[in-house]
Amino acid sequence: MHIKDEVFKEIINDLKISKYSEEDDVTYKARVVYSALALWMKISTLDGDILEDDKKGIGQSRKHLSIVGKVFLENILELYPGLKPWFYSQEANKNPQDIILERLIKSGELIKSGFNTNLAIPLYEECLVNRGVKSTRGINSRNIKIHSGLTQIELVNAEQEINNEDILQFHGLDNFTAKEILKQYVVNSQWKNRKNITCDIFNKYSKVSFYNSWENNYKLKEGEISVYRENFNDYGLIKKVNGEIYTSQFNTYLVENNEVRRFMYGLKSEVNNSVMAYYKFIDRSDCVELNLKCALPSQEENILLSLGWPKTSIADSMNLIFSIHIWDLIKLILEKLNIVVREID
Repeated sequence: MHIKDEVFKEIINDLKISKYSEEDDVTYKARVVYSALALWMKISTLDGDILEDDKKGIGQSRKHLSIVGKVFLENILELYPGLKPWFYSQEANKNPQDIILERLIKSGELIKSGFNTNLAIPLYEECLVNRGVKSTRGINSRNIKIHSGLTQIELVNAEQEINNEDILQFHGLDNFTAKEILKQYVVNSQWKNRKNITCDIFNKYSKVSFYNSWENNYKLKEGEISVYRENFNDYGLIKKVNGEIYTSQFNTYLVENNEVRRFMYGLKSEVNNSVMAYYKFIDRSDCVELNLKCALPSQEENILLSLGWPKTSIADSMNLIFSIHIWDLIKLILEKLNIVVREID
């Protein structure tokens, strides 16, 4: 066996990531390296300098972890140059190691170390997400668990009842659907009468993607509510009452975190035009491949990118592969957005 194949075999054995029959060699190796690079950066937060007597705080700087990740990836790509287009995708706006580092931070796999700017591994936590399956965060032993994306999961003998509210809370989500959140937001909104407004309006009856559902000549019906976009940086709810137009502007947080999409999912569900997502089981249900038709709010997107692997490139957030062990969790997250999840052959 060639030395590079021996190295790769060792990584596979550690991470317990299997290749499925339909998978091409590049996608498989990219998945393995994606998870390995994330684990290497997490472990590198424990790096220390034996010559430094007074070490301030714990963890390591972003710069240190980025350099460590870059060196690791460059060594792998030297062995497998065919993986470079997957990691250095034209759609990616950052270096691959920085993309993964950002995903580790957003998913809570790495946290700020106290008042320091260093990043560290959080205290160990676990949550039962399926019968006999725990999603973990942090490290509690030297044993490397099964990887799904950037996350480690553990198979256990557990008979406890599954609690969806606990599962969602563990992943930073509320136990409300997009439609329920929309209704509550409408009740608490402050509305402003608009005599003159030139804007795009979201057509919740559209059958195409969110991106292509904005219309500048959309006519609201009496009593109808939707989302508006004005000058590409002003978003909010818009409604028509007694022939008058009223708007309620979203705050900066909702816009910057793509929470606008949550309202769009809720609006489509209200008119029985819910967004569809498609999935298929692979190799007797070892893995699940998911195809999304519309982008998710940032919070859900970050979670899915930590729990699974992008398929076509590191920048792909619409086509993802997951371990079968956490598929029920993925379905739960999507269904809370009122997405109809449908199996295909």
